[in-house]
Amino acid sequence: MLAYQLFCQSGYQHGKDHEHWLEAERRVLGDPGSNEELMLV
Repeated sequence: MLAYQLFCQSGYQHGKDHEHWLEAERRVLGDPGSNEELMLV
């Protein structure tokens, strides 16, 4: 659903489905490189 929301927010630009999917995945799973708690372990 988040990937579709990104698609809508981009103005329904076709051809960026993979980009939208990866961005949604990054938001859902988080970016370990920016998570301070994981760095402290």
